[in-house]
Amino acid sequence: MKHTTSHSLFSYWNEVRRGRPAPRRFDIEPSRISHILAETLILERIDFETYRFRLAGTKVSQAFGCELRGEDFFALWERDEDRVTLEHHLSSITKRFQVGVFEFQANANGQSADIAPPARFEMILLPLVHTKGQVDRCLGAISRAYSATAPKGGSIDNPELTTAHLLTPDTNPDLSERSTPGGTVVPLQSSIRSARIVRHERRQFRVYDGGLAGKPKRPTFDT
Repeated sequence: MKHTTSHSLFSYWNEVRRGRPAPRRFDIEPSRISHILAETLILERIDFETYRFRLAGTKVSQAFGCELRGEDFFALWERDEDRVTLEHHLSSITKRFQVGVFEFQANANGQSADIAPPARFEMILLPLVHTKGQVDRCLGAISRAYSATAPKGGSIDNPELTTAHLLTPDTNPDLSERSTPGGTVVPLQSSIRSARIVRHERRQFRVYDGGLAGKPKRPTFDT
């Protein structure tokens, strides 16, 4: 994870899960992440090939140039290899309580890479338990990397994955996998030399890097 938004959202998710594989959807309090709400999203799992936006922050919708609520997540990705990678990773996120971290790039709408360099983004997707104790929601965020040359406003088109990682907090590291956008899955090696120990409060988890680099009512997401 490179972006402050991803770190903030992961830290909050890790806190509210309280040692469980994943928190429940109603554990999420928007007021606790108000500083990044514009970049957050919630996906609903309909089936293996369909994940629908239940919520999309204003910056997320603006980036893609449309209101995303109710839209199919996979419809944003034109390349078949990107959809295959995302399907595989979302399956692991929902079935194996893993965390997905993705980087992608996209051109400003109506411009080619010859005119302006592509904008770069980081996306994090985290499992949420909702129905019958199963993960059928994902809490996520998309944050834009600003630079002196990258376009800072307007919508984008033709997003392309550049890296895709799966992390397994507090569980057997052999469950972690990494893949390229082509969909080839490569098991991570369990060598301690390739891992980083990340600590948050009294918890810790091992991150294996991928090769590509009467009380008042609590506010809840309306999902």
